Amino acid sequence: MGLLLIGLRRRVYHGHGSDLKVQVAGRIRYPDAFIVRSPIASRALVVHDPVVVFEILSPGTSDKGHFEKNLEYRDTPSIQRYVMLEQSRRGATVFSRNGDDWFGHVLTGDAMIELPEVELVLPLADLYEGVTFPPTPGEVSAA
Repeated sequence: MGLLLIGLRRRVYHGHGSDLKVQVAGRIRYPDAFIVRSPIASRALVVHDPVVVFEILSPGTSDKGHFEKNLEYRDTPSIQRYVMLEQSRRGATVFSRNGDDWFGHVLTGDAMIELPEVELVLPLADLYEGVTFPPTPGEVSAA
């Protein structure tokens, strides 16, 4: 979240964490982070027009994030980009709107997450800075 706030400093866009709800396709969700263009009133509890939504997927939430939430975010016209960050490895799946189409791309390694809707580029590596991942099955740890 801190990287979003730094990147959006002095811009018309505002980053928020999971302290606010967003209304998407008739449902209420608590994304891990989101970006909105319009200022949010201090007493607001629900946001109706997020532009970019971020979710951190755990093994238990992966199906919901990839399918149920993905469809809801796709069906919410204000959302231009949906970024799903993996919890067990450095990687992201990014869905973006192109007219009536909704396209997904998988990013790994040193990829850049481009968010042209909010004039921001985030290095994937920076989002995972300081995160240690458990070894994958079959991987030998250096001791």
